Amino acid sequence: MIESCFTQQKGGSMKSSKFYLSAFLIISVIIIAAVFVACGGGGGGSSSGSTAPASGSVAVMLTDGPLEDLQKLNIWITKVSLLRADNGQEVVVFEDDLPGHEVDILRYREYEYLLTVNQEVPVGTYSKVRLEVSNVEAMGGDCDALNNGIEIKLPSGKIDLNPRGTFQVVEGEALVIRLDIDAKKSFLLHKAGNSGKCIFRPVIFVDIKSVDKLDSCPEVLNGRIVSLEKELSGSVTGFALDLYRGDLLQVSIDSGTVIFDENGLPGDKSDIELRKSAYVRGRIQSDGSLLASLVVMGDVLKVKGTATEAVVVDQDQYTMTLDPYQELIGSVEVGLASKSIILIDCDTPVGRSYIQQGVRTTVIGKYDTEKSVLRAVVVIVEPRGITGRLTKIVDATGGSNLTITLADSPSTEIVFLPFGQNVYLQGDGVVALGRLQDLVECTNSNIQVRVLVDPAKTTTPPTTKKVYVIPDQMTSDVDSVGTYTIFLTDGYIIDVETDATIIKKTDGRYFHIELSDIQHGNEVTVFGLDNCRIPNHFYGYIVLVED
Repeated sequence: MIESCFTQQKGGSMKSSKFYLSAFLIISVIIIAAVFVACGGGGGGSSSGSTAPASGSVAVMLTDGPLEDLQKLNIWITKVSLLRADNGQEVVVFEDDLPGHEVDILRYREYEYLLTVNQEVPVGTYSKVRLEVSNVEAMGGDCDALNNGIEIKLPSGKIDLNPRGTFQVVEGEALVIRLDIDAKKSFLLHKAGNSGKCIFRPVIFVDIKSVDKLDSCPEVLNGRIVSLEKELSGSVTGFALDLYRGDLLQVSIDSGTVIFDENGLPGDKSDIELRKSAYVRGRIQSDGSLLASLVVMGDVLKVKGTATEAVVVDQDQYTMTLDPYQELIGSVEVGLASKSIILIDCDTPVGRSYIQQGVRTTVIGKYDTEKSVLRAVVVIVEPRGITGRLTKIVDATGGSNLTITLADSPSTEIVFLPFGQNVYLQGDGVVALGRLQDLVECTNSNIQVRVLVDPAKTTTPPTTKKVYVIPDQMTSDVDSVGTYTIFLTDGYIIDVETDATIIKKTDGRYFHIELSDIQHGNEVTVFGLDNCRIPNHFYGYIVLVED
């Protein structure tokens, strides 16, 4: 229902674009009383039989994916609001005093960070989402503020986002408002002339869906338990968690909730105590609460690294070489308990056999100083990544073999792409394999790819889980526009995909537009693929337009 509503309003040359492979912000608005998306307007309402205005809860989440060059990207969020359609009234769902709430969004790869939950959002019809940011700092890349002192300029700290139609909050279901910010394409961090500054120019895509359609990983939270809910027998059934940001989250537990005590050992409900800190993992429910799949009492460590061996069966542990700049350094012995959770794809339980030499793992647990062991509560097995230049595509039984010249060495590696598995332009939609086969045969072809190997399959060559093409980028002024093309003043011709995402920035706001809306003299930044078959031609998948 929600998706068709947006399709009707987009027109033929638009598509919903989620930049899952670069940094993006997600705001999920979860309305306790029911929520319905309207393609048009419509007034607000209140629950019948109640004198108090109906309200809902709002969860604000952050997430990120891999991004070249950048090591950190810190943003300070001061406010998130919804604007009512009838009078423009601002309804604040999150607010923090200056300098704001600091988040390094590059820490949140492939899953989300819950910023806040607001349970008092009035029902009614809304037209915009407003995001306010006070500061941005980058570490790494051309705009390194933390090491090189490069200042990132904020043209405007207030960003109004238009979801292409109003959305209506009524009683009964749950609504998710998702804001995608791509750190490479949407932040557009670049040096501003000779000023020595970089400019923060966010391009944000809005997506609206019900909470039961939210295809995200479970939330991961830390806080302090401020109240307990118990059965008559005294057994704990839930608790209120202070997130240290001025708001509370109601957490419920059931028979499927795994509990660890303050020592990192398997526990039970009796270990959940008032005024204790807790680490919680679970999913937001339609009533704004979180159903916990995991509760760990006390503080936890979260570290990443590479397994140097498989799990030693009789010792229930393995050794991991740690990534730099973490709370632990060097290498560490990781101990596994009977209730330790091992996951792939952020929420798929697997066995210990998935932990093998060379596999990347993220471990959440507690460090035992006496035994010098990191007691693992959760181990997330990550797909092995391969980055480099795509040099050959050959048909194989059941799919295709891709040859990649590795980015960090002259060596090559072959991976198997199964039939039916799409190849994606990083930050956009599907790239036809036939087009890549055509382009890779050029003598001057330079198609850069990032491949994630499926950890669930032990094949030779290794089977791909995801394949992303890293897009080329060009910026120039528009000379003229044809039916399917943009002619640039530098002589290049952009062959625009029929389902390309075209966004225009006007007065600090961003709008989906048609190709025919682009005018002579506009500046365009285009992301896509250089067409090495035809000189000065470029396949355009994403077009960002400025006056």
